[in-house]
Amino acid sequence: MRCFLTLIVDQEIDDNAANRGVVPLPNLDFKFVCADSLIPRMKDSQLSFGDDPLLDEKLQVIRKRFFNTSNTEKKNRLKSDYEKLIEEDLKLFQESGWSTQLKSFRPFTNNSRATFFDPATMFGFHTFDIIIGNPPYISALAAKKILPAELRDQYKFVYKSATGAYDMYLLFLEMGLNLLSENGYLVLITPTKFLSAKYGESFRSVANSYLLEIADFDNARIFESAGVSTVVSLYSRTLDSRDIDVKCNVYAEDYENPMAIKTFPRSSLVEFPEQTWGHLKWGNYELISKIYRKCLPTESLFEVVASSTAAEADDWSKLISENETRTSFKMINTGTIRKYVCLWGVSPYSNKKSRILNPYLETFSIGDRRIRMFSSPKLIIAKLSKQLRASLDVKGEFSSSNSVFVLDSNSPYSLTVLAAIMNSTLMDYIYRMTFSGLNLLGSFQFQAPQIRILPIPAQVNEDFCQQIEAKVSEIVNSLPESEIMTSLMAELDKLIYESYGLTDEEISIVEKAIHQIPDLDDDVDPAVELELAETQ
Repeated sequence: MRCFLTLIVDQEIDDNAANRGVVPLPNLDFKFVCADSLIPRMKDSQLSFGDDPLLDEKLQVIRKRFFNTSNTEKKNRLKSDYEKLIEEDLKLFQESGWSTQLKSFRPFTNNSRATFFDPATMFGFHTFDIIIGNPPYISALAAKKILPAELRDQYKFVYKSATGAYDMYLLFLEMGLNLLSENGYLVLITPTKFLSAKYGESFRSVANSYLLEIADFDNARIFESAGVSTVVSLYSRTLDSRDIDVKCNVYAEDYENPMAIKTFPRSSLVEFPEQTWGHLKWGNYELISKIYRKCLPTESLFEVVASSTAAEADDWSKLISENETRTSFKMINTGTIRKYVCLWGVSPYSNKKSRILNPYLETFSIGDRRIRMFSSPKLIIAKLSKQLRASLDVKGEFSSSNSVFVLDSNSPYSLTVLAAIMNSTLMDYIYRMTFSGLNLLGSFQFQAPQIRILPIPAQVNEDFCQQIEAKVSEIVNSLPESEIMTSLMAELDKLIYESYGLTDEEISIVEKAIHQIPDLDDDVDPAVELELAETQ
């Protein structure tokens, strides 16, 4: 209806002409299709199938004639000719998969839905010059609940992006690229997660030659009802796009004029671990590039693992109580994990609907691998937070669920030194830069895949390590979040900047960026925590 109205409004009215100069509206039966966009035509079928090699040409002639035909009798005849051609060829295939697919495509039947999408079959051409869309924001968790397993398996067969716990919108991005003409343009508005998430690596490796620019709307709520940050990304298959810098337009409330425009070398799309694109949205690319070039990934120095699976966390909730036994461990989670220290016995632990001040996890029924992790010296990183928070457990006395453990694996650095690095202002900046796509209204989810690729200085001297350990020891022995602790953390920040080789100008860039973030020390809003559970 909107298309018809637009066509009418655009016509020029002549009161002296027949029908006031308004030409008959076209027939759009072959122009609007309701179909399952993610399911392609079966690969073993050909458009010119059966005994008629000219079927494609005959169908195309009918489409063109039908578009501008206003005579009812002629329209009906063309409809009949089209359906007769299809039915005759379908007889040759009987109940094959292709026959079943094509039977679902009925362009002249109202409210019909095709079980596949193929522009050659439906429109008479193979690619599009422009593709614009707002695909469904269905998370991996939601897709598992509402989509049949066989359909999700089919997606894995068709799309390179269907790896890991992927969100559905990613498949639409890949499908759009597949359907673009040589000089075509694809533009979709989606959540930002694919820029940084591990599951987006396959798509990023395919699309890095075609991305032209993104529009960043973190500073504006495009959809009031949506709890995710959104980005518009533009791709093109133009032959020279591989030599063009990638652009990021940052918008606030004025959607016509960006508040900032940034450009990045195309090589930056493949520069960082897992080809993350988070740098396109936040921070200083030259600085972050310098840091990664001089550092090693955390996983090369330490063992980084998830503290539990989602299923384990749910099962363990039944084993948590205030009863300490010979086989129990103190229990902490995101709400009681702070920088360097935890709030066990200080702040209540939330276990389903109950709150326990001194929680213990009984481990007599838990596997040996988890018990080994609990009893090992480690860092425990909060999973949901507005900044990276790592508690230091040097005695191996804490268990945890839905968090990340960093375990010593004969690293040249102690866990104490790593705690200072992970809790530093600089690492918070690096995380926001690398994984800006995981930002959900100011909060982040910290998982093992991201922690594993954070950059750690390749070399630090012994004197540096001793200074770090002395200050961390003072922090651990001070009151949590006290002025003394804050002062010591500022002193540690200076040492961390030095270990990464930052100049005064670069330090200023980091400090200014972090200090501009509001409510950094606040806990994650419960509504955001629920949204993260669904979308991340």
